[in-house]
Amino acid sequence: MITAEQIKAARAFLKWKQTDLAQKAALSLPSINAIEREVASPRKDTLASIQQTLEDAGIEFLGDSGVRLKKEVFEIQQYEGAHFIKALNDDM
Repeated sequence: MITAEQIKAARAFLKWKQTDLAQKAALSLPSINAIEREVASPRKDTLASIQQTLEDAGIEFLGDSGVRLKKEVFEIQQYEGAHFIKALNDDM
């Protein structure tokens, strides 16, 4: 399961406040605050909800020790105009 430090680091990457995470994960602000301060023992489904919310926003959890922003796997290019085939071939 994810840790309080990972949750805080993930929020920092996303520039989210606790209120943002609470709203997006459908949890209360006091719950998020207590989890991050480690004064509560959250249920597994609560941590799973937080983790899924953060992953959906682009966070990748690295075991129980860290987080990072997911790297984009591909980039979408749009080709238009009369010479789009040539531009497409040039990019390949």
